[in-house]
Amino acid sequence: MTYFHQLWEPYLAPEDVARGQLEIDQVRRIGGSERERGFIDPLNMIYAKADSVPYPKRANACTLAMGKLAERNPKNVECQAFYALALIATASPTDKTHTNEKKAAALLEPLFRKYPQHPGIPHYLIHACDNSEMANRGVTSVSGAAS
Repeated sequence: MTYFHQLWEPYLAPEDVARGQLEIDQVRRIGGSERERGFIDPLNMIYAKADSVPYPKRANACTLAMGKLAERNPKNVECQAFYALALIATASPTDKTHTNEKKAAALLEPLFRKYPQHPGIPHYLIHACDNSEMANRGVTSVSGAAS
């Protein structure tokens, strides 16, 4: 995740592809729990074949895999937060219904009420509501948890 910036370009700088893939390969050799591997496998989809598979296709595959991880770990805060981030990152700028953003906000709002000091949740919630339709929802979510 250090080299992968889902919300701004370049999402993955060319000079970071090999470095990130090396770290993923190292972590895979170490092993880890099923949940830990559940984070690594989607991230690998971003790095693997970065030179031949278009970024949107890799990002969508990563989001689907993060969705499966979140589904398998419904009580794990990080699984839910990173899935929400992936949804935001793959939201279509032409989707006026804001499907991904709404799904992300629905995941993040209850987490924010429960974990208002979490370093990522409020940040991701703000990005989920960063459109004219959902702006008031974001303000209400953030201000309601602060009180």
